[in-house]
Formats: sequence, C-alpha cells, structure tokens
Amino acid sequence: MRVMFNKLIYAYKKGPSYTINYLIVNFSFLFLRFFKVSIVRSKYDIELYADYKDATFKYYYQAKYGFFLSDYLKKYQSKFTFIDIGANQGLFTILAAKNTHCEKVVSFEPVPSIYESLKKNSRLNDVSHKCDLQNLALSDKCGEIEIPYSDKHSGAASLVLQNKAKVSEFEMVKIRTINAELLESIFSSKFQNYVLKVDVEGYEFIVLTEIFKCNFSKFITSVFYEVDEEWEEPDLLEALLRNNGFINFKKIGHGTHYDILATKNI
Repeated sequence: MRVMFNKLIYAYKKGPSYTINYLIVNFSFLFLRFFKVSIVRSKYDIELYADYKDATFKYYYQAKYGFFLSDYLKKYQSKFTFIDIGANQGLFTILAAKNTHCEKVVSFEPVPSIYESLKKNSRLNDVSHKCDLQNLALSDKCGEIEIPYSDKHSGAASLVLQNKAKVSEFEMVKIRTINAELLESIFSSKFQNYVLKVDVEGYEFIVLTEIFKCNFSKFITSVFYEVDEEWEEPDLLEALLRNNGFINFKKIGHGTHYDILATKNI
C-alpha cells in the first residue's frame, strides 16, 4: 500500500493529465488481471499473451519502456534487418517486424520459458514469418551455463549474475551460449542494413565485443543499448562503438540507468 501511495503522490506532482493517465493504465491492468483476460493489447499497440505475475509483462502493457525505440522502429524508412539481443517476450521484435521496411528480424532469448512466450507472441501478431528466433545467449564462450531467473521479473535474468550468491526469489536455469564464431554463421556478410538492440542486463560490453568480431558487423548502422552504471562503464562501451565507426550518441533517460542510441553517418 505504501508503494502505491508513493506512486500516486509522484503522479499527482507530475500534473493532472499524467495522474489521470496513470490511474487509467493501472486500473485497466487490475481489471484485466482480475478477469484473467488471456490476450491483451499493450499501450505499444501490439497483442500479448498475459502473464500478470511478471513485471516485464506489466511494463510491456503499460509502456514503461518509453516510446523512443518503439517509435524509432515503427518509423524507420529504409530497408533493414533488426537484431534483437535480449528479446524477452518480443516487444521490439514485433514492433520492428511490423514495419514494412523491415525485411527480417533475428532475435536472441536464452531462457527457455521466455523463449516460448517470444514465439507465441510473434505468432499472435502475425510476424513469425519474418522472425528467426534463437534460443541462445551471446557470450565469449560456447556451451551451457546456469543463470538466475525469476518468473516474477523475467527481464532481470542476466549472465552478469551467474556467479553471484543465489537469491531466494531466483531459480537457476540452464541456457546455451554462442560466441562470435557461431554468430557469424547466422548472418549474411553481404551488404545489408542492420539495426541492433542490446539489452542484456549489464553484459552489453561482452556481447558487443563478440558482435564486432564478426564480418557482418560492419553493416550495422544503428545500435540501441542499455547502460546501468552499477554494472557497466559507459565510457568503455562508447569507446568500443567509436572504434567500430559509430560517431553519434543520443542518451535516452536520466540517472545511472538509461539507454543510448549510437549511429553512423551513412
């Protein structure tokens, strides 16, 4: 109750329109959950199979990830292939695939149960014919490994936490990893326009390092990546991207947890 009260106070301070929207979105979510509606339409205007216990699903429904990347993918005007690293249940995979300029989406989601949701949601939105869905994680090693996972917050699964002490709300799940050598075989090294999204909960530097070892990476023109300064050094990430031809960096968000869009001048 205290958390809800504090959120209401925050909404009130943001003004009446924000408060009204906050109340509508939250009460509509409670309504859907109460009546156990199995398929819902997200504020991102895509359909999703409901998983009311999962915070990531709630963020999808309520558009808690903002609209910068969703609008970027919806309005992208050139032919492109979208690479979604850390696809989760498929929000950005689906949004990209719905763009008529998108020729293909290659999505990576290593946790088996989330991967199943990704497949179901892509079929639900009639984009599965465009999607190459990989039940894999990118790493600097190939093989199998266990990572902590919680069905109450599917987006929190991370290779960064693999060696941390186990927390009660997490279970350890086995996933498969591939490195640059196997990643290379998935993509064409002929000219294509690749748009890349990387959201891997603090493992971004390793993932990007492996990607830039691949020949196809020279055709990546946009990279959208998450930064959490508790886990990552933003200067190291930017330096890695600059060394691979990216010169424009736009920060989305504030504080120590935010997103960056890096682009080339093409």
